[in-house]
Amino acid sequence: TLGQWGVVAASCANGVAISYAGLRVQQLVTATTFMVLTNANKLIVILYGAVALGERTSLSAAVGMALSLVGSFWYARARAALSARPKPIVDGEAARLLKPVP
Repeated sequence: TLGQWGVVAASCANGVAISYAGLRVQQLVTATTFMVLTNANKLIVILYGAVALGERTSLSAAVGMALSLVGSFWYARARAALSARPKPIVDGEAARLLKPVP
């Protein structure tokens, strides 16, 4: 029916949008950050299935999800600490070498 084709078309459009967003994020972040985001996405899907849909999970799956979540937070904290470091100031001969040549 027309309504079913509308749902299929909406699903296709959603898939294209998600793929485009994934490619765009991949251009903006490091490979490691992208992998952490991918794992966080899987964690969200699993939690949604368990909480909203009532799917059962085993103890080992729950421990794995917890480890993944802890690792994601640990990585985010390490990235924040790294970006908070002061950048070295380059002067003297090194600064001359870094200046673009006209």
